[in-house]
Amino acid sequence: MGRKANMRKGKISEGEIDIVLSTIERMSEDNYPDDAFENESIRKAPVGVVYLYRLCRDELIASGHHYPHFKFVFQNLMASLLDMMGLRRKAVRVFAAMIAEHERRGSLVRVLAKESRAYAKYMRKFDFGETISQDFYDDLHEEIGWFFDCRYRMDAYYREDGRLISVSDEFETYSMFDVMMARALFGGDAPNYAKIVELVFFTDDEMNIDLNAEVSVPRTYAEATDSTEDVDFLASAFALSEGETKLLQYLYNQSVLDGCDEMDYLFDNSDEGASRESGSWLCNKYSVLLGFGDAEALRCTDSRSKLKRYGMISCCEIEGDVKSAILNKDVGIMFSDIMEQDSLTKTYPLATFQVSSNDTRVLKRLLCSSVPVNLLIYGPAGTGKTEYVRSLVRECGLDCFSFKNGAEIYGNSEIDPMVRLNAFVRMENCKFAVVIDEAENILNCLSGDNDLTDDADAIRKGVVNKMLDGCNAKVIWILNDMADVDRTTLRRMTYSVEMPRFSKAYFRKLMRSKLAEAKLPADVCNRIAELSEKYEVPLSTLDNIIKTLSGIGDCYV
Repeated sequence: MGRKANMRKGKISEGEIDIVLSTIERMSEDNYPDDAFENESIRKAPVGVVYLYRLCRDELIASGHHYPHFKFVFQNLMASLLDMMGLRRKAVRVFAAMIAEHERRGSLVRVLAKESRAYAKYMRKFDFGETISQDFYDDLHEEIGWFFDCRYRMDAYYREDGRLISVSDEFETYSMFDVMMARALFGGDAPNYAKIVELVFFTDDEMNIDLNAEVSVPRTYAEATDSTEDVDFLASAFALSEGETKLLQYLYNQSVLDGCDEMDYLFDNSDEGASRESGSWLCNKYSVLLGFGDAEALRCTDSRSKLKRYGMISCCEIEGDVKSAILNKDVGIMFSDIMEQDSLTKTYPLATFQVSSNDTRVLKRLLCSSVPVNLLIYGPAGTGKTEYVRSLVRECGLDCFSFKNGAEIYGNSEIDPMVRLNAFVRMENCKFAVVIDEAENILNCLSGDNDLTDDADAIRKGVVNKMLDGCNAKVIWILNDMADVDRTTLRRMTYSVEMPRFSKAYFRKLMRSKLAEAKLPADVCNRIAELSEKYEVPLSTLDNIIKTLSGIGDCYV
């Protein structure tokens, strides 16, 4: 800064700007978890600017009356946005022009060297840009009331500096850049946060700053903020409402924008006076940032909203797998923990199984229809239920997804698997079959005789009930024992088939046919047949035996 004439005209040289910028501690690259989200943060920077601008335009927030942390949020979010958009240099010019205007109006008055012995000593002792020693910094603080944390030689000292910093609680002044921002903001009659945002981000002429210009939000900024293109594919898949779509887009924007999460700190720490009609800080937040009314904000965030029911948001933050799904435009990422696609290779002919032709015909017609269905296949273990279902789905030409083993899911998934399963089967235009094997642990939670021990059980029961009633897919439930399944659950099933035990003669015929296909040595086949009959080996186990022996060639035991 240096030359007073330049400052009074709001001008500042490139060299002076370089010195100001050199005092800033640059953002660490560690702020970004990976390149993909760093790129997203930069792409979303204009959206963050508009969010900041909306905060600044809200009189209640910008006044700081009920929001004492706004200065902190403004400074930190502003710094992140300036770095992402490469606008620090322009910001210094804007600050210089605003400080010059405060001087012209007389609200900032310079202290001249001759007026203060300590200040004169300070001005003489240090070359431009040199860091002040700790001892001299302490003397300076004591003798002339140096109110800033910055320890660099500045161009000027104002009589009002003490007042500036006293009204700017939580505003950090560790660099010359910070001090300039504080003087620009608080050097006039009232801080004008919105004007700084307008001049730095919404104007094109960097060299000639017009403080009196009427500035509006450019179309590119407005379109970027209003767009829901990132989440439209999820909105279509889950039939989200307009409000839910806008909220999901906002939460995604916030999650990828560096520094944007500090807005929550602002609202969450506001006092009761900041609450609007509903008394909810959440409603106030979405009212300011998204234009939501209180009713819409509550509707999109309560337990009945799809965003909550499908586990897409938690505590008004987007879940990590949903964030990744949006980044990659792949809804399947949301379900990678709970579902796996079955290629349906090496299935048995449907005639293999002891199911009546009439039942098989009905099941096929239901699976090939355009309506969602819940089918129940039950019977003792080892009767080929799973293999029958796989053969059935393959013959109907449907893609098949299997719900993973319960123990595996609960050990690895951060989201309740039932919540995600509910979302999976309720997607719009489901053109696939969902197979849920060993379904007792799911369906038995609906039994009237099963005492619910905690709220989680009650929630799970509600999720399963709604899933059965409102699924859009072809869901096939497989279980061994129906004893603990409530009748209300059975009434929700579209069709059910009992799988009887194989007769010994039928099993022998089936086994011999399967062994013949394997082309193993005769003595090996005979030995497998004897042991399989003796121990009532299920078809799936027989398949594994044949696969293993075929893989080891002639080394049979």
